[in-house]
Amino acid sequence: MKKEDFVALGISEELAEKAAEASKKEMEAYVPRARLNEEVQKKKNAEEALNSVKTELDKLKASAGDSEALRTQIKTLQDDLKDKETKYSAEIAEMKMTNAITAALGNTARDAELVAGLLDKTKLILGDDGKVTGLDEQIKTIKESRPFLFTDDNGYPDVKDGGQPSETGGKMSTRDQFANWFDQVTN
Repeated sequence: MKKEDFVALGISEELAEKAAEASKKEMEAYVPRARLNEEVQKKKNAEEALNSVKTELDKLKASAGDSEALRTQIKTLQDDLKDKETKYSAEIAEMKMTNAITAALGNTARDAELVAGLLDKTKLILGDDGKVTGLDEQIKTIKESRPFLFTDDNGYPDVKDGGQPSETGGKMSTRDQFANWFDQVTN
């Protein structure tokens, strides 16, 4: 309490001053309310963390009792991880191969995805330099059997020598080439 508070209670000035000083000294030992609340919250958080750790420790103790179950669970997780790594590695290799084939086909194929689908990728080897070994031979075979899938340097469908002219008098259209090829295959 302050000196004025003591005087208001009817204590003399002299005694009120002594009481105020004693009260001030006594209050120095006390913690402010905000700090007290902060410390109480810290204690509460520490107790919650301790209880959480105790719970986890109890679970671990229960699991450790059955070490074979733990080993089985770890082995299962490791196998799953290996399977996922293998799967993703295969997908990445497939994407690299597809991109290398598409790049190698460039503008020579009318539909690079269609031509890539006709390739036997098991016989292709992707080098570190990004070149595909065995691709040229397969493309040559496909060009011979399905020339309508490819274009020449001018962007026209690639027609074998002696190809029949189209109705417009120029090179054969893709539709005409396909019809000829279909007739050859079905007959």
